[in-house]
This record gives sequence, structure tokens and C-alpha cells, in this order.
Amino acid sequence: MNDEKDVSSYLWDRTPSGNAEADSALLRWEERLGRYRRAPRPQLASKPAPGPGAAKYCAVAACLALVGALAWRELLLTREANWTRQGERMLLHKKYWLEQAETVEIASMGRLRFAPKSRFRILRSGREEVMELLEGKFDALILADPYRFRVVTAGVQLDDLGCAYEVSVNRQGAGRVEVSLGWVRANGAGEDSFIAQGYEATFRPGEPPSEPRRVQPAGAGPDILALLHKVWRAPSEDERMAAFDALARRYPPPPGVTRERARQADRKLVKEWWPELPLGKPIAFPDSF
Repeated sequence: MNDEKDVSSYLWDRTPSGNAEADSALLRWEERLGRYRRAPRPQLASKPAPGPGAAKYCAVAACLALVGALAWRELLLTREANWTRQGERMLLHKKYWLEQAETVEIASMGRLRFAPKSRFRILRSGREEVMELLEGKFDALILADPYRFRVVTAGVQLDDLGCAYEVSVNRQGAGRVEVSLGWVRANGAGEDSFIAQGYEATFRPGEPPSEPRRVQPAGAGPDILALLHKVWRAPSEDERMAAFDALARRYPPPPGVTRERARQADRKLVKEWWPELPLGKPIAFPDSF
């Protein structure tokens, strides 16, 4: 025990134990393990504090960087779009005020005919064309894939699904869309309305777009498109159940499309039921459906 105590003291203050054999063994182990000893970390030389001249150069560099960033932003905002007005290319984000009726062409996509006193700007151009209608009215003829052309207003977002239609907006952001060919999707306040040829919908800021309604009165029989919207959009459960039953009596739903799903306002049942309804081929639904 005394030998163990004497030897272990070497680990604390490297004092030899007096036991030649034990001290020799410790030295041998030190030689073997020495290569794993961590080298002392070198001291870093302290840098002198920057003088007033360095601070001035830093300030100049910061100003140049800011000017460059602003110039690049201005270049992006004013670059040309795929839109032409009276034969001249139009610019992104510039607000256009049309005192007279004018036609604007969108390359390889279609045209917009604006009414007098219309205000708008182009938000994006290239892979998709997006405009903001601030006030006024236009009719559109668009020949492109669904969701390639979009109209943004203060009250709603309108996605073109391949069609012809008319949009009007007042200064308060309230407006109307009427479709003469194909379909338009209106989205606002988290709700959708799918407007078909011969239908219209209205919208206001902060509210969902109205359900589609016929522009001209129709003959006898239920309005299939209106009923389908009520199945998932009607505010009360009783209204949704009544719409589901009225539609199911004429067009039995496919397996899986149930009253319970209508009770829960499950919008996904719309595209599942669509092929059984006389609404033409299924449209391009957004990912939320």
C-alpha cells in the first residue's frame, strides 16, 4: 500500500517514489504516451486598433455597397416585360395610367383590352405573367397553360385556366369577373370560386369571392355549378347537406364522396365528383384541392 501511495504521488508533482523499479516503469510509460500529449496553443499576436483612416475607408466601402445594391434593385424593377403597348416594350413595376382605351399585347400568350381610366402595373414576367389591376376594366383573351397568367387586385387573385373574360375593379378594390370562354379561378380570404363560361363572381377586399352565378337566367333545373360550390362553401351545415342531396339525386357521387365529407366542408370531394357532373373535362385544380 505504501508503494502504491508513493508511486501515485508522482502523478501529482512528479516526485520520484524512491522505488527504482516503479520509477523506471513510469518513465517508460511517459515515453510511450508522450506523442499523444497536446501541444501548447500558440499565442496570437494582438492586432493594433484601426486608426481613423481605416474607419473612413470602411465607411466609403459601405456606401459603395449600398449604392450598388440600390442600382441593382432599380435595374430589376425597371427591366422590360413580355408586354408591349403601342409597339413598345413595357417595364416591370411601373404604374401605367391609361386615359384612353388601349390594347396591350403579351408575347406568345394573348392580349388585354383596357377601358379608359384604367390603372395597372406588371409585377412579374417570364415564366409567369402577373399584373396588378389598381382600378378600371379590361377584357382578356389568353391562350396559355393554366396558372401562367394571373391578375391581382386588392380583393382577390384571379388565375387564368385558359379562357376569355372581363375584370373590373373600383378604387375601393371591389370588383367583378365575368367569363365568356373557359374558366377562371378566383381566390380571396382563403376561399376559392371556379367561374365557368356564362358565369360571373364578385369580390371585395377581406372577403371570399362570391359563388359563381349565371349572367343570364337559365332554364328549368338546378344550377349544377352553384350546387357544387355550396357543397363545400355554404356557411351552414344544413345548406351543405341540402346541396349535397340535391346534386346526388341527379348525379350519384362516386365511392368515397359522402355526406359526412360535405358536412365537414371537405373541398377535396369537388375534383372527385367532377367527372360525374356535366361540367366538361376536369379543370386544373390548385394544389390545395
